[in-house]
Amino acid sequence: MKIIACLHTAASNVAVFDDVVRTGRMPLTLTHTIRTDFLDRIEQCGVDPALREEVQNLTSELRVSADAVLLTCSSLGPAIVPPTLRADQALADQAVQNGGRVMVLCAAPTTVAATRTLFETAARQSGAQIEVLFIPSAWDLFRRGEIDAYHRLIALTADELPGGSTIALAQSSMAGAALLCVKTTPFTVPHAALSAACS
Repeated sequence: MKIIACLHTAASNVAVFDDVVRTGRMPLTLTHTIRTDFLDRIEQCGVDPALREEVQNLTSELRVSADAVLLTCSSLGPAIVPPTLRADQALADQAVQNGGRVMVLCAAPTTVAATRTLFETAARQSGAQIEVLFIPSAWDLFRRGEIDAYHRLIALTADELPGGSTIALAQSSMAGAALLCVKTTPFTVPHAALSAACS
């Protein structure tokens, strides 16, 4: 059984990833490191060289006792280097594989640029057309701990998007919204990342 060391910037993502492993009966053992201070620093200063170095040092330490290290924060993605895995990379690869129009929803303003770059790069092979949409006020709900309202807003936004599009929820924290969607079934980070880890 593979051991995956997850690096989170939000404590709530621990349960999200554990639930996917449990309900999917995946042959994975997850460990969790939570660094909420990384997210605070990104919101204040972006991914600066000091943060980049600290993240890379931490992921190197985590790799010693795991088969792989998985970063679950999309805002922090630009700070890592292989072999550390970006959870949202798996999402992007999955969402663009059939081409067509891919609409990517973001809640945190700090992740919009990194997400756009990630998806547009992934889309080069399939020719998918990428549209990244920011959901105003969603991140404020998350930061206040109003997770149910956060998920409802995201689900409502997803259900209002044009039919025929592939919809991806760009952040791990958004995954719960997929269960509330009525008109669509969005791709989510935890399912994509952990399915990829099993292969």
